[in-house]
Order: sequence, then C-alpha cells, then structure tokens
Amino acid sequence: MSDQVVGLLWEGVQAAGALTLLVALMGAFVRWPMAAMVFLSLSVLVLWEWPAPPALVSVGGAAVYPNDVLVIAMVGAAGINLIRNTVRRGALFNVAALVTLLLLVSLLRGISDNGVGSAINEARSILFVPLVFLWALSVDWSQRGDKDRLLRVWSVATGIALTTLGFYHAIRYGVGAADEFVDVGGETHSGRILVSAQALVLAMCIFVVVATATQRHWARSALAVVPMAVVLVLSQQRSVLVAVAVALVVAFFRAGLVKKVQALFLGVAAGIVVLVIAVFVDGNVTSKLLQSASSAGTYEGRTAAWSSLIDASVEQGLPTILFGASMGSGWRRLDEDGVWVEYSPHNWYVSIYLRIGLVGLIALVVWCFAMFARALRRDANAAAIVVAVTLIVFGWGYSWPFQAMGVLGMLLAVTTGASDPTPGKPRESKIGSSSYRRQPIARS
Repeated sequence: MSDQVVGLLWEGVQAAGALTLLVALMGAFVRWPMAAMVFLSLSVLVLWEWPAPPALVSVGGAAVYPNDVLVIAMVGAAGINLIRNTVRRGALFNVAALVTLLLLVSLLRGISDNGVGSAINEARSILFVPLVFLWALSVDWSQRGDKDRLLRVWSVATGIALTTLGFYHAIRYGVGAADEFVDVGGETHSGRILVSAQALVLAMCIFVVVATATQRHWARSALAVVPMAVVLVLSQQRSVLVAVAVALVVAFFRAGLVKKVQALFLGVAAGIVVLVIAVFVDGNVTSKLLQSASSAGTYEGRTAAWSSLIDASVEQGLPTILFGASMGSGWRRLDEDGVWVEYSPHNWYVSIYLRIGLVGLIALVVWCFAMFARALRRDANAAAIVVAVTLIVFGWGYSWPFQAMGVLGMLLAVTTGASDPTPGKPRESKIGSSSYRRQPIARS
C-alpha cells in the first residue's frame, strides 16, 4: 500500500473522529447549553499559556483546531434550537445575523481570492464572535431551570478560575508591566498576568456576581469579588480597565440618588482594599500601574496602524470602501519604525470595516445600539448594561473575543426577552431587578 493511500486513509479516520466529536458536542449543547458555556470558559483559561493551541486534525489540507470544533458545534446547536424552539428573534438577533452573513460572504470571497488556508485563518478571530452570540440568543433559557443561578454559578466559577490563574502567574513570573515579556520554555509570553480577553471575561464575571448578589449573600459575594478585582487591576490591561470605568460611569448615572451615594462609598472602600491587597502581592505594583497608565507608545503605534490600513483601503476604490477586502487579504502595513508588520490592527471596528466595509461597519454600529437599547429596557439588569458597554468600549483597543459573547448573549436573552418562552409557559427573571412575568407569545 502506497504512502499516499495510507495518508488518505489516515485523513479519513481523522475526519470521522472529528465528525463524531462534533455531533456529540452538538447534541450536548442542545440538551445542556451550559456545557457550551463551560467550554467557553476553558477556551479563555488557556489563552495565556496556549494562545495558539495545536490542531486536532487536518481535513483536506485545512487544520481543525479545538475552537473550530467548539464554535461549529454551537452553530449546529443554534440551528437545531431555532427549528425546535419558539424564539422571538427580534432586531438584535437579525442585525447580528446580518453581520454574520456579510462576514461569510467575505470568507467565500477570500477562499476564492487568497486560498482556503489564509481565508479561514483570518476569519476565525472575526467570524466566531457573532456566531457565538447568535448561539446564546437561540437558546430557550426559559426551559433551563433557574437561569439566574446558572449565570451566577458560571460567573463565580469562571471568575475564581481566572483569579487563581492570575495569582499563579504573578507568583511564578512576577507582575510584569504592560510592555514587558517573560520567557516560558523558550516561548515569549506577555509579562501581564492575564491577556486582554481573560481580563475582559473576568470583568464580566465580577459584574454578574455583583448584580446577582442578594442581601443575604453579600459577604460571600465580596469574598469572591475582591480577589477578582485585585487580579483585574494587576493585569494592567488598560483597554479593559478603561472600558470597565466607562461602564461603571454609565451604571452610576442610571442609579438613583441613594444608590449613587452608596456606590461612591462602596467604590472608594473597595478601591482602597483592592490597592492594599495588590501592593501586598507586589510591592512595586503602584509604580507599575502608573507606568502602564502613562505609557502611550503602544496606543500611538496602533492609531498609526489604523490610519495606514484605512488609507490603503480607500485607495483601492469604492467597492472596497463599501464592502471591504476579502478574508485572508492580511493586515500588512508599515509600523511607526518603518518596519512591515502583519498582525491584526487591535481595533474591532477597524477590522470590521477592512473586511466588510462601510456597509458592515454600519451594521455593527446598529448591532451595538441594539445591544445597548435591549439592555436598557425596564426589565433589564445592571449586569447586562455594564457588560454591553464594557464590550463596546473594549472594541476600540482590541477585537472582541468570542469567549465573551456567550455571557453577553445569555444576559440579554435571559433578562430582556431575546429568548422568549414557548407558548403557554410564562417565564420569570430576577437578575438585578424586581421579578416580572411575561405573557406567553402567540405562535407565528
């Protein structure tokens, strides 16, 4: 038997194994949606150590990675959910689906223009974002028991796991500044104890834990939130911290006068406690935080990259301006030192414009407004508002990580009717607000 035949047989075995795993995960995500949330947690937990995990199999010359299997299984589960459940999709679902469709068209163009490998490799970091969000909106959470408790348990478990990981990195490698790196087994890793996506998810976990804390459980919530906040501060992820600050300002101005006064006192007290603990962990943390806050070199380099990439897009003519360049076209440009670089622009809105043009960027802006408007509905909760605002602001300094879209989509679906109950089964939600009950919707 020739080597070519053996190779084809081996690829067939790999493909069959991957398909079996995919079908099993799909069925699990339909029956137990929180299993998908657990996998999203695992995906974000390994980002510091394994930013590029090894491929599981190679099918038709294309590498298949763990996150590919995860997201494709979630897409399959979403399709089954939409067929089986009575889910009111609404404007939020539809506009996210439109962005997804435009990205898929860009991917197909990229496969034709730039080859399968280049197009898919670039599409992963962009296309996975709306796909995971649509999965979360497709789930009929009203049939999943105590949704409030599910969100809280997931947030506490994921937040504690990220906090433990952050403290481990701080103890083993030290608390590096924003522009420092450490050598781990011959590989260069960020000197910061968490990468940006991990810090963002950690911030979201803190918001959910605080918003779902009852008066009886405030002490336990504080025990969980304080170390999370310490690690968030020590991570020195400025884009996350700025986004959190903006979200808290929005939440503050929406609160009543009494809650504003309480929030000020609690905020000052919590800030002092967090800073004291952070200094205890690393005595030089204050100077490092000040250094990170005052260092503008990275941001200046990014703004120069954004300008260069947008100028190059405009020079390609009206079709590129309106619909973007195809997936796999790359991000090649000159940096501030005159060196050619190809890493992503670290701006979600610039990335979307470059791949699906002004049409796609307008759709994305509508998506952001739809998220914010949905979170502001009378039956929404504080967690939905601050998580949505945090993500929107975070997108200016980084691309949205798909791991964060599950909790955001679940918050919006659970609290604001993006996922409605089946006929005859009213639902309740108590997350961060008074209980309410909806009337069952008529089957369309």
